[in-house]
Amino acid sequence: MHRIATYLGDDAQRIARERPPFGPGWPPEAAARVDRVEVWGAAWGDPQDFTEFRGFAGGERIATARIPGF
Repeated sequence: MHRIATYLGDDAQRIARERPPFGPGWPPEAAARVDRVEVWGAAWGDPQDFTEFRGFAGGERIATARIPGF
Protein backbone atom coordinates (compact mmCIF):
# COMPACT_ATOMS: atom_id res chain seq x y z
CA MET A 1 0.00 0.00 0.00
CA HIS A 2 1.25 3.51 -0.72
CA ARG A 3 0.04 7.04 -0.01
CA ILE A 4 -1.32 8.76 -3.09
CA ALA A 5 -2.28 12.16 -1.64
CA THR A 6 -2.88 14.15 1.53
CA TYR A 7 -5.53 16.87 1.80
CA LEU A 8 -5.69 19.44 4.61
CA GLY A 9 -8.31 21.85 5.98
CA ASP A 10 -11.06 22.86 3.54
CA ASP A 11 -9.66 20.54 0.86
CA ALA A 12 -9.89 17.62 3.29
CA GLN A 13 -13.54 18.38 4.05
CA ARG A 14 -14.34 18.72 0.34
CA ILE A 15 -12.76 15.33 -0.46
CA ALA A 16 -14.50 13.75 2.56
CA ARG A 17 -17.90 14.70 1.10
CA GLU A 18 -17.20 13.46 -2.44
CA ARG A 19 -19.09 10.31 -3.40
CA PRO A 20 -17.21 7.19 -4.54
CA PRO A 21 -15.19 6.67 -6.60
CA PHE A 22 -13.82 10.23 -6.17
CA GLY A 23 -14.04 10.27 -2.37
CA PRO A 24 -15.33 8.28 0.59
CA GLY A 25 -18.77 9.93 0.77
CA TRP A 26 -18.72 10.25 4.55
CA PRO A 27 -21.81 11.68 6.28
CA PRO A 28 -21.79 15.48 6.74
CA GLU A 29 -21.10 15.15 10.49
CA ALA A 30 -17.89 13.19 9.88
CA ALA A 31 -16.81 15.28 6.88
CA ALA A 32 -17.15 18.49 8.93
CA ARG A 33 -14.81 17.13 11.64
CA VAL A 34 -11.85 16.08 9.49
CA ASP A 35 -8.82 18.32 9.18
CA ARG A 36 -6.75 15.84 7.13
CA VAL A 37 -7.63 13.14 4.60
CA GLU A 38 -5.01 10.69 3.37
CA VAL A 39 -5.64 8.70 0.20
CA TRP A 40 -3.90 5.32 0.04
CA GLY A 41 -3.82 2.84 -2.83
CA ALA A 42 -3.03 -0.80 -3.35
CA ALA A 43 0.45 -1.73 -4.48
CA TRP A 44 1.03 -3.94 -7.51
CA GLY A 45 1.63 -6.98 -5.29
CA ASP A 46 -1.51 -6.56 -3.16
CA PRO A 47 -4.16 -9.26 -3.65
CA GLN A 48 -6.91 -6.68 -4.37
CA ASP A 49 -7.05 -3.31 -6.09
CA PHE A 50 -8.45 -0.61 -3.80
CA THR A 51 -8.29 3.03 -2.77
CA GLU A 52 -8.52 3.78 0.95
CA PHE A 53 -9.53 7.13 2.43
CA ARG A 54 -8.42 7.90 5.99
CA GLY A 55 -9.93 10.87 7.81
CA PHE A 56 -8.22 12.51 10.78
CA ALA A 57 -9.25 15.12 13.35
CA GLY A 58 -6.57 16.47 15.66
CA GLY A 59 -4.19 13.68 14.67
CA GLU A 60 -6.65 10.88 15.52
CA ARG A 61 -8.14 8.71 12.79
CA ILE A 62 -11.91 9.10 12.94
CA ALA A 63 -13.03 7.53 9.65
CA THR A 64 -11.85 5.01 7.06
CA ALA A 65 -13.41 3.97 3.77
CA ARG A 66 -12.03 1.42 1.31
CA ILE A 67 -13.31 1.59 -2.26
CA PRO A 68 -12.69 -1.36 -4.62
CA GLY A 69 -10.50 -0.53 -7.63
CA PHE A 70 -8.16 2.34 -8.33
